[in-house]
Amino acid sequence: MYRRYPRFAAMLLILLLPLAFSAWAQTGLAYRLAPAEGRADAPLVVALHGLGTNERDLLPLAEHLPEGWRMLAVRAPFELSAQRYRWFEGTVVEGFGPGLEQDVAEGREAVLATIDEALAEQGLAPSRLYLLGFSQGAAMAAEVLIEAPERFDGAALLSGFLVDDTRRVELDGAKVLVIHGDADARVPPQHGERTARWLERQGATTQWSLHPSLGHGIDAEVLDELNAWWAD
Repeated sequence: MYRRYPRFAAMLLILLLPLAFSAWAQTGLAYRLAPAEGRADAPLVVALHGLGTNERDLLPLAEHLPEGWRMLAVRAPFELSAQRYRWFEGTVVEGFGPGLEQDVAEGREAVLATIDEALAEQGLAPSRLYLLGFSQGAAMAAEVLIEAPERFDGAALLSGFLVDDTRRVELDGAKVLVIHGDADARVPPQHGERTARWLERQGATTQWSLHPSLGHGIDAEVLDELNAWWAD
């Protein structure tokens, strides 16, 4: 189990899961909306989970969004086993699978379709729209941002990496927060820094933050930095 949400994980899950609305999108992916009730124009954070978990994994973070904000947590398309999913095959350390390009393309389009369907199904018209990804979900969030930068007000990439840093893309004006732990053994921190530097070269306004003594996870200091970034 990753080191994340110290002290309050179980309590937040108990409180939040009854408030989350779950639905299967017609052509997109499963998602949960938290909280289920809120303003239609509330800022919305689209959350993409890491390898081997599901859309419930990042829901506790909804409790720490600015007041009135909502989270749309999306399930990855490819099933590993019961309640465990992936965005693509392989890892940045062990190597990617041969179907990486197709998996990424399918996942990217499915996320965008799911956002559209969720907005329509839930009657949402968010005043601001952000991406949030953890680990493999951060890699996918970067891909979604690259595909449609004009749709998003920013992206927060936690403990993530890039599937391809040899490309040239146009990200002028995109706002990105990249956070990594310096003790991350699962996705070593140089991948986070490489992500931040590559995004800068593509024109994105990038904030890079390396957290001391943090492994592959999310702690209170990361939550504090996220809150400051949302408010900026």
